[in-house]
Amino acid sequence: MVFPPALEAAKHGRLKLQDTAALVEEATATPSSAPSWNKALSTTLQSLQYAFEAHINLTEGEDGLFAEVRAHAPRLEHSIHTLRQEHQKILESISFCSFLLKKRENTPTEITAKEIRESVTSLLSQISRHRQHGSDFTYEAYHVDIGGSGG
Repeated sequence: MVFPPALEAAKHGRLKLQDTAALVEEATATPSSAPSWNKALSTTLQSLQYAFEAHINLTEGEDGLFAEVRAHAPRLEHSIHTLRQEHQKILESISFCSFLLKKRENTPTEITAKEIRESVTSLLSQISRHRQHGSDFTYEAYHVDIGGSGG
């Protein structure tokens, strides 16, 4: 099946975001006592932020998915609004997790690995729910499943 250009781009961005979120989960699950734990998690969170910002550009951009959907399915405007709100909340969560990691680097006794893991796990849950909402949205707009995993 050939997807419209904005949907095709969003599909590829979705896969990149999924892969990057998996790397964050993997980094979170490694032993926090390892000397490189903070650095590895910080690096993967930075990659997640870049991937999520790219996702936002692919969906909210001038030629993005939301503009395309508005053109042929204006009834979904409320869903677009909701997804945009989720984008902002997820960006805030990524920033908060990064803040906790920086604070732990500077004052290790104030922030525990457990607190960071809980925040990252919450962030990953937000992203998972957002992906589900996005999947429902695209199905509603195009009557097409863009895939829950890998394809």
